[in-house]
Amino acid sequence: MKMMNKLKKYAPRINAVKVVTGTGLMSLAISANAALPDDVKNAISAAKADGLEAGWLVVSVIAALFVMSIVKRLLR
Repeated sequence: MKMMNKLKKYAPRINAVKVVTGTGLMSLAISANAALPDDVKNAISAAKADGLEAGWLVVSVIAALFVMSIVKRLLR
């Protein structure tokens, strides 16, 4: 029971440390992203577009298979 009381006592401080640490890490990530050359930013944008296109292709294939299975059931 003593351990639970200590945990309740120090939990707000621990949470504050987590928030400060997370905020500090996010600011480092933002500043690191700002220092990238334009070629790298363009490559990341192109990769993002390619990934989205591939994702939509997968979704469309799954949808087509689903529609084909429904049509096959209706024809039986």
